[in-house]
Amino acid sequence: MTGLLLSYSYDWSVIPRSIAFFERGLLVTVRIALLSVVFSLVLGLIVALVRMVPGPIGVLGFVYIQVFRALSLYVYILFIYFGIAAAFGLNLDPIPAGVVSLTLLNSAYMAEIYRAAIQASAGCSTGKTSFLPIFDVTRVM
Repeated sequence: MTGLLLSYSYDWSVIPRSIAFFERGLLVTVRIALLSVVFSLVLGLIVALVRMVPGPIGVLGFVYIQVFRALSLYVYILFIYFGIAAAFGLNLDPIPAGVVSLTLLNSAYMAEIYRAAIQASAGCSTGKTSFLPIFDVTRVM
């Protein structure tokens, strides 16, 4: 039985022929990642500022963050590439659909990061924070 498993010989000649495909895939992946990071930083800041507004506008920001953090990236990709294209009769390119999907997901996470940082820096300027936040929890109890 082990003789069968060890007798396999690898065809290493496939690797040099496939390098061009790997390079192309790497460039597409890096392009999608960089574009989605830039867009999600901008959209995340906008959503964080909307989230901090009191009233129904702030609720919209809260709902955006909760919905887009709760769903999987796979759901976004399927919804944008197939759902929106079918609903409006569009023929979407996969690259923009991937960028939009990653932007929606990452902007919700960025919004929470921005909101926490803005609220923490606002607390530092008014003197309402301590050096270690755990001490604030123990004072309340």
